[in-house]
Amino acid sequence: MLDNEGRLDVVFGHLHEGVLVEDETRHVKFANKAFTDIFIPGLDPALLVGGDCDATAVDTAPMFKDGQKWLDATRAVVASKRPMSNDVWETVDGRWLQRDYRPRVNDDVVFEHIWLYRDVTLEHASRTVAGLDASNGERTGFRNWSDAIERLGKRAKSIGALEKGAMACVKVRQLDVLNAEFGYEVSDSILIALLEELRGEFGQVNVERLKGTVFGVLTTDANAHELMSRIHQLLDPTRAIGDQFVYLNTVIGVATTENIQDFTDGQEMFECARQAVREAGHRHADVVLEAEMRIQSRLQNELVTRLDEALGAGEFQLYYQPIVRLVDGEVLGHEALLRWHHPERGLLTAGDFIIAAEEVGVISRIDRWVIHEACREVSQVLQDRDCFVAINLSPMSSDGGDELLEVLRNSMAAFNVGPTQISIEITETAIARDQLEFVRLITQIRAMGVNVSIDDFGVGASTLATLKDIPFDRLKLDRSFTAAIDEPRVQEIIRVAQVIGEILGGQVIAEGVETQAQSDLLQECGVHIGQGWHLGMPAPL
Repeated sequence: MLDNEGRLDVVFGHLHEGVLVEDETRHVKFANKAFTDIFIPGLDPALLVGGDCDATAVDTAPMFKDGQKWLDATRAVVASKRPMSNDVWETVDGRWLQRDYRPRVNDDVVFEHIWLYRDVTLEHASRTVAGLDASNGERTGFRNWSDAIERLGKRAKSIGALEKGAMACVKVRQLDVLNAEFGYEVSDSILIALLEELRGEFGQVNVERLKGTVFGVLTTDANAHELMSRIHQLLDPTRAIGDQFVYLNTVIGVATTENIQDFTDGQEMFECARQAVREAGHRHADVVLEAEMRIQSRLQNELVTRLDEALGAGEFQLYYQPIVRLVDGEVLGHEALLRWHHPERGLLTAGDFIIAAEEVGVISRIDRWVIHEACREVSQVLQDRDCFVAINLSPMSSDGGDELLEVLRNSMAAFNVGPTQISIEITETAIARDQLEFVRLITQIRAMGVNVSIDDFGVGASTLATLKDIPFDRLKLDRSFTAAIDEPRVQEIIRVAQVIGEILGGQVIAEGVETQAQSDLLQECGVHIGQGWHLGMPAPL
């Protein structure tokens, strides 16, 4: 088992943010390499351990442009014993450093001070780049999702009679990581450059930027493999950001007139290309549309066309899976899981249709139905019991967040459901998709007294620096960690997740508990709440 310093290294050692951890007397317990790279390049972080942080702060102040103000602010925030985030300071050498502070408090006594520093010089400089405005559609190419599809669809239909015609969806991956590292404006500038390069090669009217990191490309003079080759040759994956270089991982999905000679409209051709790029994302390699993939795409489209009808026909139902205390099996809450009793295909889980529902824009109706139905059923069963029901929100929910808040508020009032009886779950990946909007949404939900859980924690794109800005009450550890809990390294990661949850003020819940052995090991790792088939199967009310 790792000692305290070893655990701190597992938690903070890999972060790009500079981390300094002080004990209750403000002496250094831990520093990572990113911290010394910012303040004392080349110094072994271990040499800082035991040093007097207050005295060091006095020595450090001259490196800031307004050193006395920085020092006064440092002492004031320590005295306040309250978390502080995102104050930014200019150094005398022209850098801009963003700082965050989080105390760990017990009985009003701070027993650990955690500081995070991040060099945001590039982000600060990017704000002054002439012409960079993500809201300017002509500049970014990101005007309107449905309009862009329609434009490409019309172009695709016009080439349908040609012997050679291909549509590619080009997806740039790991942009969430770039957003966290460099900020949205810098990563958006990269996407703008990619758009211009593609349009320069294939023509202005044949390239659209779709939904953030996906580009649509049409050509009439290349087959699938020629098109993929031209795109990869054009888009240099190595991009310079200041004096740093990043590598862009790009995957391509292609549909051709050769493969879909019977397509009826441009929308279908586009859907086929999008199906191919989804598969490319799963395979981590380029994909040309295959017959089986097209069948699956049509099945999804058929499902989507019946969603509205199904909602009105009462084909949807909520199943509930218990969330329990591992030591004694006491049920603390339930997660509401959506099921569809399809008249031809039988019982479908959410994974069979939710992605398609998100992509065609009907997911908000499903979210509204789930919120209303969960509140109705909670009022029938829980009443005054100290128990909650967790409701999942789609990654697309921030697009209609205010409307969902109103549905939640009205449903709770209509069925006399108290705020402690409802919990909202949002995936870590969804938050990374639009952090600012989701933080606003989460803040408003919690202001209603409703708890918020971050779902699938550990497999998304959050760093500790972004996670600390997200108000939450529970972290749901992704089931992949529980499945591999026999591995000692995974056990240490789970212990670290428990520490992170404690530091940031939330409980940790393990998903995917399927055996008693897993339950026992989770408790040894400090996790005392779980969910999974061993603890209870999903079932109707």
